[in-house]
Amino acid sequence: MINSSYDFAEKNVNSSKDKISDYLIKQVSEIVKYELNNYEHKALHFWKYAMSEKNNNLGSLLDEDLKVIVCGDWCMNGKVEGGFLSAKDAAKKFIKYI
Repeated sequence: MINSSYDFAEKNVNSSKDKISDYLIKQVSEIVKYELNNYEHKALHFWKYAMSEKNNNLGSLLDEDLKVIVCGDWCMNGKVEGGFLSAKDAAKKFIKYI
């Protein structure tokens, strides 16, 4: 799996999917010094609507009555680290129940 930066994705969201994936594969091939064009499956996915104008700082959401915790990148900043921080917050809340 190859992930681009948010800035790269934002600048190239209207570019051809083939052009973007070819560019990313070429760049990573040069970095790891191994030709990555010999793949069995290639798919490019845009998280076009993943970034909200408003950054949440919810951590995770707990329903004490149902004993349910929800978490995800959407609870924080929409980025992968937001997902991690949200899961970390959920784990901290969960621990008091075990």
